[in-house]
Amino acid sequence: MQKIKALTGKSSLLVAILTKTGEFCSLNSVWRKAFNWEKEELLGNAFTTHIHPKHQNNALSALRKVDKGQETLDLNCLYRCKNGEFVEVQWAMTPGTKNNETILTGRVMAEIYELEERIQDNAALFERATRLIRLGHWSIDLSSKALFWSNEIYNIHALTPKNYTPELDSAIEFYHPEDRAIVRELVDRAFTTPAPWDFKLRIIRSDGEIRTVHCIAEPHFNDNGEAIKLSGSFQDITDHEVLNEQVELLSKVAETTLAGVVICDANKNVIWVNNAFETITKYTAEEVYGKSLGQFLQGPDTDPETVQEIRTTLAAGQDVNVEILNYDKNGAPYWNQLLISPITKGGTIVNFIGIQHDITARKRESEISSRSQKMGAIGKLAGGICHDMNNIMAIISGNTQLLKLKNSNPDLEKCIANLERATERASGVTKRLLKTVRNEARKPDIINLDEELRHTIESVSPSFPEGIIVGADLGFHASLFCNKHTFLDAITNLLVNAKNAIEKEGRITLRSELSSFFQPTFGEVILHPRESEEYCLIQVEDTGKGINKSNLSKIFDPFFSTKAEKSSAGLGLSLLFQFALEEGYGIQVSSRENMGTTFSLWIPLNRTDNSELAI
Repeated sequence: MQKIKALTGKSSLLVAILTKTGEFCSLNSVWRKAFNWEKEELLGNAFTTHIHPKHQNNALSALRKVDKGQETLDLNCLYRCKNGEFVEVQWAMTPGTKNNETILTGRVMAEIYELEERIQDNAALFERATRLIRLGHWSIDLSSKALFWSNEIYNIHALTPKNYTPELDSAIEFYHPEDRAIVRELVDRAFTTPAPWDFKLRIIRSDGEIRTVHCIAEPHFNDNGEAIKLSGSFQDITDHEVLNEQVELLSKVAETTLAGVVICDANKNVIWVNNAFETITKYTAEEVYGKSLGQFLQGPDTDPETVQEIRTTLAAGQDVNVEILNYDKNGAPYWNQLLISPITKGGTIVNFIGIQHDITARKRESEISSRSQKMGAIGKLAGGICHDMNNIMAIISGNTQLLKLKNSNPDLEKCIANLERATERASGVTKRLLKTVRNEARKPDIINLDEELRHTIESVSPSFPEGIIVGADLGFHASLFCNKHTFLDAITNLLVNAKNAIEKEGRITLRSELSSFFQPTFGEVILHPRESEEYCLIQVEDTGKGINKSNLSKIFDPFFSTKAEKSSAGLGLSLLFQFALEEGYGIQVSSRENMGTTFSLWIPLNRTDNSELAI
């Protein structure tokens, strides 16, 4: 029994020891599992007792061969179970080492058939898998140089085993001429100093198509450490390489585009942003990963209705296309043309892709164009009115002169003189009106800026209430080329507006200084100045009631006024805007309600014009 255990272990193999005459003298437990016979029911009985009658002669013949010292393998016959059914078994008989015993082994064929079926199924699955992933295997006998290809390698080369027999030299010829030398060197080295290899190269198939393949090899060694074979895998990765190239190209496009690109997960948390996103928002990728865009891009003036529209549209699985006011890391607002597309998989949203376009400049240009058109319309209207008024005044003036010539009554001379003066004043009014709305081009004047600003303060401050203090902090100390009268009118307008913003008591400060660069952080940029190496910065700051944020974008519109009594025409700031636009000046406004307002005027210093020495 110990001998049987040593032979079988935990195997499902049927094992028994027969006497010289063919009776059972020992057997393992597998017999009971296979045939339901107990050991005691078989021991002492002849092995052939339960052999099917039609296989009796074959079994007896096999026993006689063993008796003569010969092995019998692959004896297939039916063996009866205890319930009377027969099971096909494959037997093998080997002479024992003592007492003329016979060692009998067998395996139930149903198990073999099942195993073979599983092997075939696995082989078919393996074949299918290798075909789907375009993966083949190969080997080279290093002594005979015989080359073996699996079926898939034939398919990759557009060949069949019928029309091609793989040989080392001819197989190398399939590689692209530019890659062939690399392969030949690797193969030659394999016969002298075998080592693993791993490369991606091109082949030219039998039909002329160029494909990219990935080849991996490993050497096999015998017990003496000698390399005997080289084998490995061979995969067509052309489609993968094309896809990788497309992905790399798309990645480069996403990285180099001027539009900000952001990818979020299904929970709308950021998982990737491109360089342009970092440039627009001033946030680094590390600072935004895992966060929702609304957590850091929305601010006090972001329209809540637009935010709700985005949420509702995305919840419905639809694309978003909106304009929204966002804020960068420094708190500076910018207008964002935002496009968001949900990415679905199996009907479920798995990602969101957002495209951001900074349209602040476009919005500003649109506002500038709108204001310019309004001012143009006002100019045309004023021109028509002035033309008609001048015609009327010409008639009045002409008749006044006739009266003056024909008059002989001293009492009427004073009336006629008053009529002449009134006519001249009316004519002056129409001229000033035309000059104001048209802002007719003038030759620039050279002015001592700080001195003119002091004179302006001296001329307007006496008319201000006693509780308003007007101060100056003038540090430009240089001359300036500008349209003097229009420029000083603009400063006067700013001072008067500052006075009107202060209800009882307060302070107005007029500043001037030389700045080496434009600083957009001073407030909301209404107009960007023309690029220049240096700027003259003029600021009018008041401690008045401030301007509501919702009105900041409107105060430069013609006829807009925040004064309840509508005591002014609302043209002062619109004329300042038009003047600055035509001259290339910049305008900024910084205001907080109940704390005051600062208007900043940036004047580019063109050294070909503003080349005077500091005063």
